[in-house]
Amino acid sequence: MQAGRLGSAEFRADYRLRHAYVAGSMYKGIASTDLVVRMGRAGLMGFFGSGGLTTGEIDAAIRDIGDRLGPDGVFGVNLLATSDAPAAERELVELLLKHDVRHAEAAAFTAVTAPVCASASPERTGRPTAPPTAVRHVLAKVTRPRSRTLS
Repeated sequence: MQAGRLGSAEFRADYRLRHAYVAGSMYKGIASTDLVVRMGRAGLMGFFGSGGLTTGEIDAAIRDIGDRLGPDGVFGVNLLATSDAPAAERELVELLLKHDVRHAEAAAFTAVTAPVCASASPERTGRPTAPPTAVRHVLAKVTRPRSRTLS
């Protein structure tokens, strides 16, 4: 079977990808701008690893990726939970919205927070609604799924 036919055709269409592959988002930019750009050029989804970086470093990375992939480039940025610093979480979401980053990978969240919902909301109200002219996606990165027993 050809690589372009593996995975969900709907996923490929939703994310405008040639191949249903997602990678990246490793802490402190290990999933670098170069990795994200190369993946985007190959028709894959790359997520920049923003965790542990300053807002200025993330801003520069988003600009670099956007410049190199162009306005139709497909990429995302990791949105790491910061329960001990909710203002930092909001600041990152504001940065993603400012740069019109369409894809965020939510990681280490134990619950959905207002900033996560706002990352998909044009009104920034915290309600998950998609802008009429641009679809935003928040993917959940599940590291250690735990089963719950309902009683």
